[in-house]
Amino acid sequence: MEYLYEYIDDLLRLQSRAVEKYNHKGILGEAREEFVHSEIKSRIDNLANRLHKGEVYFKDEEFGQHDIILRKRNTLNSSLGRQIRISS
Repeated sequence: MEYLYEYIDDLLRLQSRAVEKYNHKGILGEAREEFVHSEIKSRIDNLANRLHKGEVYFKDEEFGQHDIILRKRNTLNSSLGRQIRISS
């Protein structure tokens, strides 16, 4: 089983090197985020509806944009499209 994790690590490294070769990092960064999300979703059961990207806040404090947010079960899903603004 360990070889599968090594394989995924190699894919992430290759994808990072590929992004460095091109100027349009925004789109390629988004492709990398989608790849990471798909790998996480495929390895944790019942996760697809709880994995987001977006902003995190708590009361009046802002914690900024995050590429990977794993929402607890039974937590309000305040998503807007594929983005979310969620209270920690």
